[in-house]
Parts: sequence; C-alpha cells; structure tokens
Amino acid sequence: MGRTAEALPDPLVEALAALSTVSSVLVVVDFDGVMAPIRADRSAVRPLVANQRALQSLAGVEGVSVALLSGRTLAELREISQEPTGVILVGSHGSEVAGARLALTHEEEILRQQAIVALQSIARDRPGVEVEEKPVGAALHTRRARRDVALHATSDATLAATRLRGTHLLVGKEVVEILVSHVTKGDGLNRLRAQIQPEVTVYLGDDKTDEDAFAVMRPSDISVKVGEGPTHARFRIDRPATVAAVLTAIRAGRGRARRRDPDTSVAG
Repeated sequence: MGRTAEALPDPLVEALAALSTVSSVLVVVDFDGVMAPIRADRSAVRPLVANQRALQSLAGVEGVSVALLSGRTLAELREISQEPTGVILVGSHGSEVAGARLALTHEEEILRQQAIVALQSIARDRPGVEVEEKPVGAALHTRRARRDVALHATSDATLAATRLRGTHLLVGKEVVEILVSHVTKGDGLNRLRAQIQPEVTVYLGDDKTDEDAFAVMRPSDISVKVGEGPTHARFRIDRPATVAAVLTAIRAGRGRARRRDPDTSVAG
C-alpha cells in the first residue's frame, strides 16, 4: 500500500476502496476540528493545505458530490473555507445553504433576540467568553477562557436555555448554542441526500453535534470520527492532518471506477 493507505486503519481503507463499485457518492465534511485544527481564535482558523487540496481535487471527480457542513454561519464558513470550487457550503447546522437560510417567524426572531441578550449577560465580565449572533440563535464560545470560567459560563448558558421555552440547546466543543430552529447536522445531511440522491454517503466529523449526522447514516454509508471521544461513527482517525488521506483514498477509488466503465460497456 502507498502512504495514503498506510495512514488509515485497514477497515476504513477497505470501505473507501469499495466506493469504486458504486454509481454516486456524497462526501460531507465538518470544518472546525476536521478540515482545520481547533484554535482559540475562531477567526484565525483556516483549512490545512493538504486537506484543502484534497477536497478541491475530489470536488472535480465525476460521480462525487462534496459539501462542507458546519455549525458556523454560512457567511463565516465562506470566509474561512476560502470557498473551494464545486463544494456545497452548508452553514448553521443545515439552516443555511447557498445563502438561503431558514426564514424565522416574528415570534422566533423575538426569541432569538432574547437568547442573544441572555448569553451576552453571561459573557459580561468573563474574560475569553464571547457571544456570536447567528441567523437562528446565538452561541457562547469559551475557547479563549480559563477552564473554571468556561465551565461556569457553560453551566449558566445551559440553564438560560431551559428558561427560554421554545429554544433548542446544542453543546459542542467549547461552545453552547441556543437556537430557535431545531435543525441539527442530521437534518442538514438528510436535506443534502434528498437533493443529491447518492448511493453512498461519507461523513467526517469531530464534535458532539456531528453525532446527529452519524445517527442518520445508513449501514452502507461511511462515517468517520476525527479525534477522541465516544461516537456512533463506524470508523475513527486521530487528527485533522489525516483527513487528506481519506479524501485522497476516495478520489483514487473513483478513478478506478472510471477506468472500469469503458471495459464494462465494451463487454456488454
């Protein structure tokens, strides 16, 4: 095997190689913690060069659809992902696709503003705790805070969500989101599949929010957890630097599929 195959667990290599036998593949990748390592400064996050090149290369392969699915807003995802050509961008866990976000009712917008105010109150006088306004809610980020400060802020945000009836709580790595629209990455993935109708879906994620996507995948699909922690994913790789090997292996398999097609048509 080459270096790409050696970088991955053998069962995952075998599963990716089998993609050469299917007609269409949807590859969906989370951004933070997958395409790029987690950083304290969220605005400074950028994809690893090898991951970006592998994603861009895969997006041009026949029979493959590629998407980035992130909890970030679509505008933010566009900026940090550098908008790779041919890649579908899905933000806010699936609420925003190509600029078309889920429209809020008047009541939902009021609730969104209440969530923003509640989290801003929690972040006040807590160094390193930041609030992000989102199209369908608000997020409290604690990556830059001391651990004791982060834990107290997370606890207070969780309590605030229980007091805002009609909201949905999402807890991820160093982030708590209070959302007025119950849209998860599982919903976002299902919407993509309904539109694209792939024979097999590949999903790579690292966070608790990605478990919602892993949970809706079919037995024939390939789910990959990046990093440590409990998961419903079938496979695991150790860090974002290994993601390029997964994407490259998919591209190699699709190349074998194209080479077999002409032979099949002649034999028929």
